[in-house]
Amino acid sequence: MLLDTEPFQLLRLSAPKAQDSERLSLEIEAKTDTNGKVTLSSIAGFSVAAGTVVTLYDLAPAVPVDPATKLAAPPIAGPSFSVCDPAQPWETSPMAATSFTGRCVTSLSA
Repeated sequence: MLLDTEPFQLLRLSAPKAQDSERLSLEIEAKTDTNGKVTLSSIAGFSVAAGTVVTLYDLAPAVPVDPATKLAAPPIAGPSFSVCDPAQPWETSPMAATSFTGRCVTSLSA
């Protein structure tokens, strides 16, 4: 699922393989390190607007493999990053990616 409505953007993703990355949008990519932790970061040459807040959520606890199964737990809120200077590269703190199904939510604060 991919939802893009201004001023919010909601991207659903699975963690990239270890030491790999996946482009989520023109301006944002997800990367997984050797320890299985996911970060979101900027892409050189493509910036988000100043004041954009990027947040990563782990949906794995809330999305059971079998749709008939009751929800195991609520989504886990992960790192959030507020972009002050779009010209500067940025990266969220890493989040554990065990059975990771996530959402990247961006919003533009006034």
